[in-house]
Amino acid sequence: MSAQLACVAPLLAETGFAGLESLTEPPEGDLTLAQARAALPDKVFWANINVGVYALPPADLRRWVREHVQATAPDGHGLAFEISEDLPPNWREAIPVVLESLMETAR
Repeated sequence: MSAQLACVAPLLAETGFAGLESLTEPPEGDLTLAQARAALPDKVFWANINVGVYALPPADLRRWVREHVQATAPDGHGLAFEISEDLPPNWREAIPVVLESLMETAR
């Protein structure tokens, strides 16, 4: 689920689904990952990183990843990132930064 989830978040919280795939923050969706975590504390999020985030300078991209992991999965569980559409144009540079940042948060 991506897009407009705020209105159905209470219903999703009651389902037996373990998680949500393709959760996307604004501007595509209407919940930040932190808001989704507050509304759906027991769900696993398989989340997209907005394509514009990949264009950030490496230090800012690292900070974005760390902040989102901390806000959404401070214990290191319940969050995975995905690319569900086209690869960002700079994927060769950006994806390693994301992966390194995730490995740093696991330490």
